[in-house]
Amino acid sequence: MNKIKEFKSKAYKIVYHKNENRKFRFVMVFLIVLNLLLMSLETLDLSPNEKFFIRILDIILDFFFLSEFLLKFWTSNVLYHNIKLCRARAKYLFSVEGLADFLSIWPMFLPNIVPESLEILRIVRIFSVLKINGHTRIFDRIILVLKNKSKELKKILIAEFFFISASSIVMYHIEHAAQPTVFKNIFSAFWWTFVAITTIGYGDIYPITPLGKLFSIIIFITGITLVAVPTAIITSEFINQKKIRSTSGKICSHCGKRIKNQ
Repeated sequence: MNKIKEFKSKAYKIVYHKNENRKFRFVMVFLIVLNLLLMSLETLDLSPNEKFFIRILDIILDFFFLSEFLLKFWTSNVLYHNIKLCRARAKYLFSVEGLADFLSIWPMFLPNIVPESLEILRIVRIFSVLKINGHTRIFDRIILVLKNKSKELKKILIAEFFFISASSIVMYHIEHAAQPTVFKNIFSAFWWTFVAITTIGYGDIYPITPLGKLFSIIIFITGITLVAVPTAIITSEFINQKKIRSTSGKICSHCGKRIKNQ
């Protein structure tokens, strides 16, 4: 029993204490990136030998992901030590990290459950991307930044929506007579305005009248400003969070508050 407890304690530290085991974290991030690469390679016109080699790599990756999932599931009662065993394991399984781990192992069993499920298999394997948050916490940091600046961002998004809506109505009435098949309705104009204001510029819809071109210049200039403001706000908050982590040592990934040293 003591050996099992000792092994369980070591397994817990490996799969949950990422800061104490950076080698494991690096390996898992590498495997997740490799999984994405294999998904891309499978869409190429490959020879039977190349397909077989990729399939072998898939099986190896599935084995690692399954092992990680089982270890996390087994040691979840150590993580949630203040609740009962069944509740602890259910809490892990229905957490974002647990669901990502569970969905990433489905490619092992899906072909046996749903024959000819290649497309479904590729879609399900995308969920392995979510696993990377458990090893880098990059999504937690992004969510924390957005949460801290949610009030400012909401105001900007509301302002952008009304500006795009108003510009769409104006552009529709300017261009509809000259291009009735292009600017068919307000929604067509809304699509053009959204593409223009985000400075993407697909080129599928564009104004041809002098007044429409002049109004486009105003939209372009305003669009650069409206895109730059939220970018600056988010960037400044990232810098602020980095300063807090560097000065305080640790910061809670959920609330953004400093963790005091005991």
